[in-house]
Amino acid sequence: MIGHGRWYLKGEFRAFSFPGAGFSGMRQTNNSIFLEEEKMEGKVLEAMKKAGKPVRPGDVAKMLGVDSKEVSKVIGTLKKKGKVISPKRCYYAVED
Repeated sequence: MIGHGRWYLKGEFRAFSFPGAGFSGMRQTNNSIFLEEEKMEGKVLEAMKKAGKPVRPGDVAKMLGVDSKEVSKVIGTLKKKGKVISPKRCYYAVED
């Protein structure tokens, strides 16, 4: 099985193969993961705006009814994009 294997992307294993390896049908791309993340980013931003003050990821998770680890991951992404700031440790607010 030379040329076959798996790669890890955002919590999921994906199969892949190299050209000439004898089989090419296993390569997968899934844009729905990225669309889902964009929707979640919007929901998190909206909840943070609605709160009107710096909030903790657990507070946002309760507002949205999702796992706090998922919210923490989204907040980290938003922070890298410059859409969220951290005015004090463990608290986050929407960048104006």
